[in-house]
Amino acid sequence: MTPALELRNLHKNFGGLAVTSDVNITLPIGARTALIGPNGAGKTTLINLISGLLHPNSGQILLMGNDITKLSQENRVHLGLVRSFQLTRLFQDMTVAEHLTFSVMSQQRRMGGIWNPMTHDASVQERAEHFLDRLSLTSLRNKRVSEIAYGQQRLVEIAIALAMQPQVLLLDEPAAGIPRDGMDLVMAALDDLPSNLAVMMIDHDMDLIRRFAQHVIVLASGQVIASGTPSEISQDAQVRTAYLGV
Repeated sequence: MTPALELRNLHKNFGGLAVTSDVNITLPIGARTALIGPNGAGKTTLINLISGLLHPNSGQILLMGNDITKLSQENRVHLGLVRSFQLTRLFQDMTVAEHLTFSVMSQQRRMGGIWNPMTHDASVQERAEHFLDRLSLTSLRNKRVSEIAYGQQRLVEIAIALAMQPQVLLLDEPAAGIPRDGMDLVMAALDDLPSNLAVMMIDHDMDLIRRFAQHVIVLASGQVIASGTPSEISQDAQVRTAYLGV
């Protein structure tokens, strides 16, 4: 079966410094994969390469078997590669429902101004309501983002990502900044992600990773040094030295 995402011999240099070196990663359809590593390991650079924010010096990125290495971020999104960011990038004065409406319109390439009649299209509204309901945000639909808690903002971000109909979802520290009493909301959302959606998540919370990930990839100095189940990774001597410092 064709992998959802495949990285082949990916290299990225900044000047003479190699920050991504010969990275090969395969995400099957439905993957639940965590990408971990010490600070400065190159995790964010790798996600930037996958999402199109950066372009590699050499190597290939394939989405469902199609080479997307040279495509723009926008084209990657429309082909089904969606990223959420470590810090929420929401519009504070827009309501939760408005965010979802415009995300659906963007996915359907029907964007326009806020008074565009398409914002009142029944099919657009129905789809937006679907994702509000799926992430338990219906009661907040008319709240401005500035009026809701940070953990709820992260749920809005995940809802927006799902509204883009991804085949591959990149989650950059989805629980960052969320107090422990808000973690259940995020975990419930992660547990409810579509089973055929391939997910790669960056995070430092090993409890979250053990609960979420079926497969863990460890990056250090821009290279993959280990991969396996969470249990295997926690017992790997090289990983303990590079990542856990023991």
